[in-house]
Amino acid sequence: MPWQLSILLHSLLSGTRAIQNRRIGKSQQDLSLYTLLVSFSLVAALGCLIAVLRSEPIDMDEVWSARFFLFVMAACFSVLNYMTFKLFRKLSASVIAIASLLNPTAVVVIAAIFTSEVLLPRQWVGAIVLLAAVLFVQLRPKKKHKAAKETMSIGVSTLSILIIALLFGVGIVIEKHLLDRLGLSGYLAFGWGSQFIGVLVVVLLLRKKFRLPSNARMHATVWSSGLLLVSAGFLFVLSQVNSDSASLTSLSSTVKVVVTVLLAYIFLKERDRMLQKSIALTLSCIGLFLLFT
Repeated sequence: MPWQLSILLHSLLSGTRAIQNRRIGKSQQDLSLYTLLVSFSLVAALGCLIAVLRSEPIDMDEVWSARFFLFVMAACFSVLNYMTFKLFRKLSASVIAIASLLNPTAVVVIAAIFTSEVLLPRQWVGAIVLLAAVLFVQLRPKKKHKAAKETMSIGVSTLSILIIALLFGVGIVIEKHLLDRLGLSGYLAFGWGSQFIGVLVVVLLLRKKFRLPSNARMHATVWSSGLLLVSAGFLFVLSQVNSDSASLTSLSSTVKVVVTVLLAYIFLKERDRMLQKSIALTLSCIGLFLLFT
């Protein structure tokens, strides 16, 4: 499958998953840990199943030698996903989607550090414009603030978004490295498996906050979110395999932001501050253009 098609399908599924996650976040119970556990249980199961079906030999010596990278990547993805689920309780899906455009920026910066590449002044300007867009999209009047249930302060939400972007950048760069090193089957079995172990550690550490859904409908919503994560994640991994650049696939995946905003407008009735969101999205596109050209 061409990586462009993988990215397009990944974006559609990710946008749909964002809508489901916002629905979960708006529930009275904090289901962040349960959603995380369900999602990555499915990730680990599918990864092992595909690895077995591919019947591709896995170099266990290479897997063992890559254990540090597996550990770091697992820590990054488990923590950033938990933080993202918490954000969905505080911010609208469209705001989170636009803010996630910082993630490709982090990939570029981290990749440049790994390769000792010097970023151009234009690229730094692009990063600053993206950060300004993230700050701008979070500005809201008090009345709309409460109506939209966006209860997190701009300072706290911006710090969370920056940490998520940093973890994403490190995780994606390592993921690309592990795919080249372990192959697709090795990565799906041990890369996704290590992420599940990372999630288990997070759940055990925060077990006092673990809650189960109170009704079957919410159970179904959580499991559908997990299935969407697995499907979207596999498509993104395919795009990484078929593309030479982690930065390129990360940039291309930003089409999911537009998909998410449109779906949130239709299904979640997130129709407040559309002009502000459009301006923020435009600024983000300008920042991305400066960063990647």
